Amino acid sequence: MRVFDLKGAKHFGSGAGALGAYVPTSFREYVSTALRAGETLSEGSDSYQEYRGHALREVDRLLFMAISNYRRSLDLLTTSSAYWSWVTAYYSSYYSATAIMGLLGVTIVPHRVLVDVAANAPGNQRLRIERCPKDGPTLEDGSRSPHKLFWDFYYDGVSYIRADLPDRLMGAVEPIDDNRAWQINTRNTQNYDTFEALKTCEEFGRRFHASSFPMCLWGDFETQMRTSTTMIDLGLWLATEVGLKTDAISTIGRSGSWRQKAEELIRRAESPFGPSRPLFKVKVQALAVNY
Repeated sequence: MRVFDLKGAKHFGSGAGALGAYVPTSFREYVSTALRAGETLSEGSDSYQEYRGHALREVDRLLFMAISNYRRSLDLLTTSSAYWSWVTAYYSSYYSATAIMGLLGVTIVPHRVLVDVAANAPGNQRLRIERCPKDGPTLEDGSRSPHKLFWDFYYDGVSYIRADLPDRLMGAVEPIDDNRAWQINTRNTQNYDTFEALKTCEEFGRRFHASSFPMCLWGDFETQMRTSTTMIDLGLWLATEVGLKTDAISTIGRSGSWRQKAEELIRRAESPFGPSRPLFKVKVQALAVNY
């Protein structure tokens, strides 16, 4: 699998011209109906521009959802729901990673489609469409777990832009414990094993103090929380670097910039059933990025 380098991603994200008119269509539906294995999308063609418009709008939606899920994972930091806070933080990381791949020219739909880069050069870019393999770069029989297959491709892809990234973002491109499936494995434990999930609740009740978050968390839980924020940081950093601007969330909430919508609809949002406990004051770098 090949990805755009940073120069190629900047061209794909903003340098290849304005996006076409917004079509309110599911990206998955578009992938399933419009893309055919064996075809190539060449810059200058209608098919390249159509894919580019759909893919970049999907990136914007994913970044919005990544931040929203991270915020909600903080709301779930109570003894009874600590395990679901962990699961929600995982999805924040997963959405960020999917957005990052999109900015690098890659779409991964396990069991269906893999779109990657055939030619990187601005002005002559080409994307190729293939049937998504059952095995990843390092994972055999990845068909058993779509998320494991995704993470295998993700860590393979981002390794190509590692040299261009600030040191603070290294945690988003290096597999935890050198295990590409670490995030989905630990999420599955919390999601499907009630004994382990309630052990997390028990431990949370003993350890958690808002004033020392996230240091008051422990082991894998703290690692997932830190990884989720770093993944958001990388997604927003890359979106800013490539000059991403779309209308994908223009109909959500009141009018305003992407950042204004994130502030109003995610960071400052309150429960519709009345004031909830105040969100403890955490300086979250991921939500302070000027995007």
